[in-house]
Amino acid sequence: MKSLSFLLAALLAATLLSSCVEPADARHPTVSQQDAYDLSWGLAPRKVRGNPKMRFQYNSRAEQAAVQ
Repeated sequence: MKSLSFLLAALLAATLLSSCVEPADARHPTVSQQDAYDLSWGLAPRKVRGNPKMRFQYNSRAEQAAVQ
């Protein structure tokens, strides 16, 4: 019974997804797509905060044990 319901769900999803006109990535939209969604939803535009900092803090296991 479960396999039949999974099969029907997969067929329904495939049918609905094939009706999309433009490609859309719901999990990982681009920044421009996120900005467009924000504006269409009535949110204020995001402020640019600069590039990410490429500094990573590394603590060895000995240092972590000493802190605890």
